Amino acid sequence: MLSSDRHRLDEIEEQLRQLYLKKPVLVFLGNPLRGDDKVGLLIGRRFIRVSRYPYLVICWKGIENCTSKIKQMNRGSLLIVDAVYASLAPGTIIFAGQGEVDENFLASTHSLPLSILSEVLKLEFHVLGIQVENTEIDQPVSPSVLRAARMVLQLLKKTFG
Repeated sequence: MLSSDRHRLDEIEEQLRQLYLKKPVLVFLGNPLRGDDKVGLLIGRRFIRVSRYPYLVICWKGIENCTSKIKQMNRGSLLIVDAVYASLAPGTIIFAGQGEVDENFLASTHSLPLSILSEVLKLEFHVLGIQVENTEIDQPVSPSVLRAARMVLQLLKKTFG
């Protein structure tokens, strides 16, 4: 890992620590049929097995189908873990706040724009994302995205336990 990558991951870890203080709902998104788009689901399934963090949602049918469960948790913020389209190198990990994401940022199949989702849920949100390489139907997750998924899982375990 390059020192610039390590520095970026350290920055993301610090941002996650700050977010942890708000006890956000962690929402793991993805489409199990579309290559790298399933990475949020893979991370979520692994994280649930090792974590005692109480505010977790795995959402494989689009985030708009999980709004009731998210609302029931009665939190003020959420962290979306998903594959992203950020025009970066495949496998790049990003952390973005609500004002930093556009409507086409998340790779998951969802029909509800993030700005409307935020208004409906009345929550601030952040995105912990991995740049996709391939989202074709019936394809495996790319090696670069799998490597990044392991790093994201470690960051989440370290921060959210």
